[in-house]
Amino acid sequence: MVLFRILLVDDDKNILRMLQVFFEAAGISVFCVYRGKDAVKAFKESPFDMVITDLNMPEMDGLETAKNIRLLNHEVPIIMMTGSSDLPKNMMDYGISQIFVKPFSFKGMLSAAIYEMEKRKNKNTPRREWDGGHHTRFVLHQAAQ
Repeated sequence: MVLFRILLVDDDKNILRMLQVFFEAAGISVFCVYRGKDAVKAFKESPFDMVITDLNMPEMDGLETAKNIRLLNHEVPIIMMTGSSDLPKNMMDYGISQIFVKPFSFKGMLSAAIYEMEKRKNKNTPRREWDGGHHTRFVLHQAAQ
């Protein structure tokens, strides 16, 4: 049983392959592309439940990729990976749900992906907080009953 479908984008084929194997072992369908423009094309042809993209890629970087995917779908969670701890200040303006700085834990990435899919099903909206670490931490505030 496939839990959901991820579009995975990175110009590093080794990272793509490792993430693909890890996610597929967890029952998640993964479609891999090596360039941002290929990601946008794939998203137009077949909607995905989530996008995980690298920030630094040739031709079209991860922010431009996210921007173009946002034009197609405002709701899809986008997780960004980067090898740099120097992050663009406007990153959250592109609707990035979480940020992972390489090297990162594959288990952490899997947990984040599952969290983002569960969050889409949940009516509560979490508040983002940057913890200065390897990814964005979310704090969920339950609505008063």
